[in-house]
Amino acid sequence: MYHIKNDKRSIQSSEWIYTSLTALMLEKQHSDITITEVAERACVGRSTFYRNFDFLDDILLLKCDTCFNELYLYLLEYYKTNSFSLNGSKMLFLKPFLRYWYADSSIVEFLIIANRIDIFNNSFVNMFKSFLPYFINFHPSIGSNMDYFIAVRSGVAISVLLKWINNGKNILPDDLADLIVNHVNELLNLDLLL
Repeated sequence: MYHIKNDKRSIQSSEWIYTSLTALMLEKQHSDITITEVAERACVGRSTFYRNFDFLDDILLLKCDTCFNELYLYLLEYYKTNSFSLNGSKMLFLKPFLRYWYADSSIVEFLIIANRIDIFNNSFVNMFKSFLPYFINFHPSIGSNMDYFIAVRSGVAISVLLKWINNGKNILPDDLADLIVNHVNELLNLDLLL
């Protein structure tokens, strides 16, 4: 776990540690990186590392949680400034979600390198749960099926995001969102025919 205090020194040292870890991840295998190497590269002592983190992957967890906190605020602002019916919009989540990661997907890329997509998935689910009160008003069945509601949406969003990043974000975010909705609609129509 991470233990970042809300003071300038702790925040700054955690940023140096993150920068050092990611620089080392570009040079060698993630599994071969040590806490000592990260601390030395960050010009901090091991005691500073342990004051902020328990393990190396906690550095990635902190950055991922930070990004999802920013994404949450971004989504709230998006919903405030874009007037549309929650019930009528198929792009309620997907377009702003993809736009956010289009601007900076570096943490996702480092989680892929570290083979720790589980960190991303957990942060995603935690953020998505924050939006459940909004969704419950328009989808009353969520209450009894919340786990499936989250699993379907997180599964699609994360799978598409990972494929998109691995493809070098070769499609603009809004175009990709439209493409996904078309694929889902085709899938649903195909199921009706079977």
